[in-house]
Amino acid sequence: PKGALIFTAILMLQQAAAISLGFVLSATIRDRRMAQTAAATLSVIILLLSGNIADLERIPRILRWLQFLS
Repeated sequence: PKGALIFTAILMLQQAAAISLGFVLSATIRDRRMAQTAAATLSVIILLLSGNIADLERIPRILRWLQFLS
């Protein structure tokens, strides 16, 4: 049905965004340990500010724009 196709499309877009973030990090940071640290840090920030874990109303207004990075 239509809902399953939309859900699959959203998942594919999220995967493409995650892969592109990995490409950007690997292209900009040459040290592997530093890139792993940066990736983990960015992943946690994106998860916390995306609205999936914390309510968007509880996130300070000054940080809410970060939800659009994910």
